[in-house]
Amino acid sequence: MDTNKELLWSLLIFSGYLTSKRKTGRKTYELGIPNYEIKTVFQDIIIKWLSADLKIKRTTLIDTTKYLINNKIEEFENGFKEIIGDVEM
Repeated sequence: MDTNKELLWSLLIFSGYLTSKRKTGRKTYELGIPNYEIKTVFQDIIIKWLSADLKIKRTTLIDTTKYLINNKIEEFENGFKEIIGDVEM
């Protein structure tokens, strides 16, 4: 199933990889990268995701976001690893 990129953006915001700097429109915001460490993650991984034709299951994005919101850290960690391709086989 194709990735819904809005879900990926939401996950990045909720997990702290992006922060909202200011509202620019009714449903639009200027986003920022919160620190140097996260900037390197963007340079190495996330920019490649957003420029590629991603194939991440929508349910994986939804579940992983729910885990983060509900403070289920271990489940979030496993889902996030699956999303970024860091899953041990």
